[in-house]
Amino acid sequence: MRFATVILVCGLLAALPAHADIKGLAPGAVAPAGQPTIVTSKGGGFSIVFPIPPEAAMGAPRRMPNWIGSDFADDGTSMWMTGFAISNHDTDPNMDLVSNAYTIAQSMNGQVLNHDWTSFARGPGDDLPAYSFTAESAELRAKGLIVVDGRRTILIVAFVRKPNDLTKAADDFLHSLHIDKQTN
Repeated sequence: MRFATVILVCGLLAALPAHADIKGLAPGAVAPAGQPTIVTSKGGGFSIVFPIPPEAAMGAPRRMPNWIGSDFADDGTSMWMTGFAISNHDTDPNMDLVSNAYTIAQSMNGQVLNHDWTSFARGPGDDLPAYSFTAESAELRAKGLIVVDGRRTILIVAFVRKPNDLTKAADDFLHSLHIDKQTN
């Protein structure tokens, strides 16, 4: 069931080696079920608090060929996903942000319901272009945030299975994102 849900949400995904380090745990160790877990991306330059430990690291959806990878967790009601891409050139926020939101909606056989241009405050006076969105399909609801930082695009999405509603946990997940300043 979870495997089918991953395919529904993200398209056909190929498993890659782990893309995350769980702080405070030895490699390969598993945090207790239900314990919030800080995940730091390998190569993505960001960290986020998953409500539960991620159970898988995923490769790129076919419709997003430049995507490097993502982390995924599923508690049976909600799913949590992060991902990032690094382009060979500076990305166009107007195009990249919108197209990624619609790609996620299409991957879950749904549509974008609400969207908003916003910014992500990495630090005082250091705002990055961002795009928040909600999407819905017959089976899922999603709330996401896409942030562009030069050549790096970061995607954070919380999903919930219907008839459940997106909860405060989804907002907490999205607001826990921390993006490091790029060094190159």
